[in-house]
Amino acid sequence: MATAGASPVWKLLGKKPLSNDALKLRFDDVPDPMALKAKMPPPLTPLIDGDIAFRQHDQGHTDAPNWSTFIEFAGQYFKSPGFKKS
Repeated sequence: MATAGASPVWKLLGKKPLSNDALKLRFDDVPDPMALKAKMPPPLTPLIDGDIAFRQHDQGHTDAPNWSTFIEFAGQYFKSPGFKKS
């Protein structure tokens, strides 16, 4: 909820807020914290289409299930130079 609550500030700073474009889900204008909680998607739904990201997994206290989502999100900012053919 903190990440979603920060989205209006991200928008104010010219950044794209927490979102999932495929689900038409954006958190750039959610003034009421209780409305924010009701708007959260189900676990395993990545919100990585903005400049801030979130994904809730369903496997307890570990961050391992979110690594693939994080790497996909970070790929927007870090590009691999790839492998050079010899």
